[in-house]
Amino acid sequence: MAIKATKVQGAPPPADGAARPRKRGKRVLIYGEGGVGKTTLATKLKGKTLFFDLEGSLDDLFDELPPNIVKVEPQDWETMERYLSTENVLKYDNVVVDSLTSLETMFWRYIATHCRKAKEGYGMVTFSDTPMQPLKDEKELGGGGADSAKYAMWTRFEGHMNYLSAEGLNFIDLCHDCVKEKDDPSDGIDIKHQPRLNDPNSGKNSIRSRAVEVHGEVWFIKWEVLRKDERHVVKTGRRIVLGQPDEEHAADFVGVLSKSRRGFSTAYLDEFDINHVLGFCVEPKIVVVQPPYANLVAPPPEPANAEPPPPSEE
Repeated sequence: MAIKATKVQGAPPPADGAARPRKRGKRVLIYGEGGVGKTTLATKLKGKTLFFDLEGSLDDLFDELPPNIVKVEPQDWETMERYLSTENVLKYDNVVVDSLTSLETMFWRYIATHCRKAKEGYGMVTFSDTPMQPLKDEKELGGGGADSAKYAMWTRFEGHMNYLSAEGLNFIDLCHDCVKEKDDPSDGIDIKHQPRLNDPNSGKNSIRSRAVEVHGEVWFIKWEVLRKDERHVVKTGRRIVLGQPDEEHAADFVGVLSKSRRGFSTAYLDEFDINHVLGFCVEPKIVVVQPPYANLVAPPPEPANAEPPPPSEE
């Protein structure tokens, strides 16, 4: 059957059918340039974390992983989907995907061996459960076909995210950024920072737009710069987390795509308590420092949780 997008239900419910006594999980998309601190921030989550390390970032940060983090490094979509589908994943509190940009590359490797152009219809493709001879390039899927196939794979991933977040797991999705030059700068914004995800010029089957829509929090991390004049800027060495734009810090948000349903605006990364902002703890209170950013004081350390068993692939 020819399709443009496939909606696939996520991981199956627990065998006993019992309702889980947890609130719906948070969905957070954090993006920024490489080395700005996205992975480090994600490792500070409270609770047991299943960490999909698709870029080998944890090896660069830790000689020994924190006891609450279990790292998995799937090399293909089939393996990653098995991790997301196993009942054992429900034992975790958080799922981190590092990164969605690399996940999209994984999508294409699956598409190349499982997808073909449909006989009829612009942008229509078909998927097969049986691997086939790999495609040479995206052009073999016809006009709009590659975008349709990638979006279909995203909805498949989103199905798992929908189910697991409904079961109380928090999804922290990391992503590289891109600088998109606008065709019409009449609105005063010539360049816009956005997550580096597929975004066709037609606006259809945009993974970027859908990812921003389904995440309640979309944060951008950038280096703080001081403008000396119109042509010279200096990095201060500090990094800023941007959430919901506000009037006080409007200049920091120019050209940045971000949002926060929890009302978080700005903070320096080294003073940022991700667990407090997401409501994972009641104390400490947010201390607002004027100017220029909210200082989110970190709580005292707690004993680390015992390492959870690795997810089963059965």
